[in-house]
Amino acid sequence: MAALLFAWEPFISFGQALTLKKNAVLYHQGDIGSGFYYMKQGAAKIKLLSDQGGERTIDYVLSGELLGEQGIEKKPYFTTVVITAPSIVYFFSIEVYHQICGRYPAATEAMMNSVINKVRLLADTVALLSGSAEQQTAHVLYKLFQKHGSTAIPIDQTALAHYVGTSRITIYKIIKKWKQSGLIAMDHHKIYLNNMQVIEQLLYARTSPFARKEGMVVMPISRQGLEGYKMADGWHAYLYLAKRIYLKRNSVIYSQGDVGKGFYYLDSGMVKVVTSGAKGKKRVLDIVGSGHIFGEQAMDGQLYFSTAVAAVDSVIYFFSSEEFYELITAHTKLFHLFMESTIHKIRLLSEAILLKSLDAEQQLAFLLLKLHRISADGFIHFSRQELANYSGLTRITVYKVLKKWAQDNWIDVHSQMIRIKHPKALEKVCSSSNIT
Repeated sequence: MAALLFAWEPFISFGQALTLKKNAVLYHQGDIGSGFYYMKQGAAKIKLLSDQGGERTIDYVLSGELLGEQGIEKKPYFTTVVITAPSIVYFFSIEVYHQICGRYPAATEAMMNSVINKVRLLADTVALLSGSAEQQTAHVLYKLFQKHGSTAIPIDQTALAHYVGTSRITIYKIIKKWKQSGLIAMDHHKIYLNNMQVIEQLLYARTSPFARKEGMVVMPISRQGLEGYKMADGWHAYLYLAKRIYLKRNSVIYSQGDVGKGFYYLDSGMVKVVTSGAKGKKRVLDIVGSGHIFGEQAMDGQLYFSTAVAAVDSVIYFFSSEEFYELITAHTKLFHLFMESTIHKIRLLSEAILLKSLDAEQQLAFLLLKLHRISADGFIHFSRQELANYSGLTRITVYKVLKKWAQDNWIDVHSQMIRIKHPKALEKVCSSSNIT
């Protein structure tokens, strides 16, 4: 994290300075982006708003960080940013962004590292969505410890509840328990982490001293994804620069805990991304279809938080980190293609957090449409149990929803396979959630 801070500082002369008061809104969820921002001085929180009126903080921005990078794609912001302290922020338009990155390789690397870091932080959050409230709280406090570089975390219980995505009562009980055990101390608007080893044990759930609820989470697709979001044509022009790898079904591409050395492009086939929790139990995080990149969250040398496995016979291409940083200097379009892919991944991860606020039918509709879209033969080769493992819903809930849709003639259900007969009906279920 420290290496990311102030990496954009040499380029602030190209930006437009904005002086903002506490509680000012920098941009709203749904606003069309026209550029991005650099926090010269101050702080802000990034939050997601659901149609049901729910609010969840997904990150805090400190001095020296970039924010709003999705604005360079001229698409709606998928979060709202609120200033939490008097701040000086610099705005960079899309045109200026292209000028800077065209002239300064260091700017290109700083922007890439910023979005990669956001993918990693959000992916960690998604991986823990079905974990216990204690584990999620430990994750949030650990993220803030990394950001601040201090065990004294400036956050109160209300803000912590918004960040974790749970009630104040739940946070109060966790804080009380941890204070009694000596794990933390608290005064006014600060939490002091007294035992980082136990916090890390809670976070990674290897030898967790507290009970942990097992579950599964799903990474959803946006409406853009429902329309078949793919950038295969763009990536195909550069695949000759990467290493081609043929994989048999069930081949492991990378394992949880491995040091990242690059990223992958899936040319054909399907890849399953899973993570191991307590007692070795697996949780499905994503199913990757052809025409997409994956594994980019660790290309800056961090550890993979998940394992990628070929779900069917597949062809992938590997771009090493070291070579890729050199390639984007010579191939500007390759850099912009990577940025577009990574920003899209950030959007999906943000939606994954919101998806947990939807009802069971909406969650399953998103999941089935995604699997249908990436299926090679038009059939979804998942059992009811596998759908339960992927969605985080109970097997009984999945059974009831599928039975209803089969009776409505929307789908055909077999023991190990599902065929969608009326995708528009499922799209209508998704559209009622208004996740954009």
